[in-house]
Amino acid sequence: MLEYMVVKNIHKSANKILVVGPIYDQIDKLNKIEEMLPNYDRIIINGSLCYPFNNLEQVQQRVSRISQLLRSYKVIYNISRHDLLCAQHLYNNSKYPKLLNWILNKPNITTITFQNQTNLIVTGGGITSTMNRDMLYDNLETSFVSNIGQEPWHKKYVGMLGYVISNNPLTNQKPKFYPYSAQIGNIYSENVKVYAQEAEPFGLKRTILL
Repeated sequence: MLEYMVVKNIHKSANKILVVGPIYDQIDKLNKIEEMLPNYDRIIINGSLCYPFNNLEQVQQRVSRISQLLRSYKVIYNISRHDLLCAQHLYNNSKYPKLLNWILNKPNITTITFQNQTNLIVTGGGITSTMNRDMLYDNLETSFVSNIGQEPWHKKYVGMLGYVISNNPLTNQKPKFYPYSAQIGNIYSENVKVYAQEAEPFGLKRTILL
């Protein structure tokens, strides 16, 4: 049975946030993120670095590169569904214990409480109507929430836990915005477009194509 770190909380110490959608194997995006670091209080990379995981040596190289960025307190890596599936794959592969441990020690949810008490939640998946705030502190289910019935989870979310920026449901289109949430993740492809969303205490700012 795998045990994960789940939630990362940031309280009143950040006012300018950048949330980056899944970057997969697009390592060049990390260079762009590094250049942008001075512009933000926190940058949250929202998962999927470990996908595709058919070549674990390459995954290990990507993790090594992002670990350089994570030495800055400004950068947070949020694991996604793809990272969790990679961890399951690694569980029976004793050759990569450090890689497995790296995934297990990353949050799958980051919450930001701004100085004006507004809340932002960043997760790879989504929020269902049965979830409350306490459940977010120990809940991997959020990483797998995508569509509910035949509709994106966003259409059923009424903002009870705060504004949410997520990847799901993954598309091949530009980010989509709902009353209480945003979807910024794209499906993996060779030249996948990676979007990033700025957020501040009074709402969203620019949407950036990295």
